[in-house]
Amino acid sequence: MVELFWLIDIQTISIASAAIGVLVYNGLIDVNLVRDLMGPTIISVWEKFEPILKRRRTDINWPDTWMPFEYLYNRVREEKRTFEI
Repeated sequence: MVELFWLIDIQTISIASAAIGVLVYNGLIDVNLVRDLMGPTIISVWEKFEPILKRRRTDINWPDTWMPFEYLYNRVREEKRTFEI
């Protein structure tokens, strides 16, 4: 039962991140804004769940699944910066 809750949480976070990735990809949201608001979360979640999400691609025979999330992760990593105070 615990595994089911983890799967639901991973799915929910991944869907939201993938949706944001589509918005960034299409130029509707600036990647710098996403990075500043939630960059560390996107990076840590992708890095933690990457093996599970990539295995899921194989399990369901859908190689493009979670690609917008992975795209967002890569863009946020590329644009990584710290705030200047």
